[in-house]
Amino acid sequence: GLERLERNHRDFVGRKLEDVFGDDQPVRQAFERALAGEALSTVHTLGEMTLETSYAPVHNQGQVTEVIGISTDITDLHRALDSLQQRDERMSQELELARTIQMALAPTTLPELRGCEFGLLYVPSFGLSGDLISFVDTEDENLLRVVFADITGHGVAAALLSSMFKVITDEILGGVNGLSEASFARLSQRLDKHFPSGYFASAFYAELDGAKRVFRYIKASQEPVLVFREGQPVTVIEEGGPPLGLFPLEMIEENTYPLRTMQLEPGDTVFFYTDGVVELWDEEGKALERSELIRWVEDDLHLAPQALIDRIYERAMQFADVSHLDDDV
Repeated sequence: GLERLERNHRDFVGRKLEDVFGDDQPVRQAFERALAGEALSTVHTLGEMTLETSYAPVHNQGQVTEVIGISTDITDLHRALDSLQQRDERMSQELELARTIQMALAPTTLPELRGCEFGLLYVPSFGLSGDLISFVDTEDENLLRVVFADITGHGVAAALLSSMFKVITDEILGGVNGLSEASFARLSQRLDKHFPSGYFASAFYAELDGAKRVFRYIKASQEPVLVFREGQPVTVIEEGGPPLGLFPLEMIEENTYPLRTMQLEPGDTVFFYTDGVVELWDEEGKALERSELIRWVEDDLHLAPQALIDRIYERAMQFADVSHLDDDV
């Protein structure tokens, strides 16, 4: 290969292209294009080498009289790019498998509870999500427990911590007496112990009693939960403890996460959401206000819960003028 490169002008002048390059059709075609007046660059192989060659026609009195070709050996670069492409393909396959596993952990059907209707939307921002919703098993058919959480960050790290959070949550909050101030304090202490520094879970834990229409909850989330009742101003549930795992063990006590109760009435709508649906800006840089989200929900309270949630997501994308939101939803 190197011998073919080490030639001088006497090896080319006055000879036909096929005599010089033989069956190297790509190089012959490149020279023909250059002789026709085109400046171009090509990449081709020569034995075990990969070459990038630039062809420059030289004009004399309006005619192409010769062609200058300069070749650069890019064999190592080409091999490195091939290696990167193979690695990217493997990573894509592994991420797709991880996404499949995570989606298998997410609810695939809406829960059933007498007297209640549900809607659910779960959209990861990067294929893997740090958001989590989990329906905790209970033997009481009139009782539904819901864990709603947003883990710090996005992508792989948040997805792994989300899975860890679910395991710890099921362990501590499962069983007959899962919802209590003490159990939530223990949950925060476990996360402080097991989560890496700087990571925490913004969470809301709720228990719905369909027969008695009682809504019990503990809030450890940055975003509130909204309760809509016909003819009354929206109730914004804001009071609660800090996100789980945010503060060290010694700062967490049993009364850090107060347990509260609300009596629901027929027609009430309880709206859970994570910050991915509100941390939005329109094309003029105006941020979405919570009051706007509340207005969106109030506009469509006549819809069934699933249709209502789908409509809110659609309006959020319209507000940001995007086809997909940047954060988990």
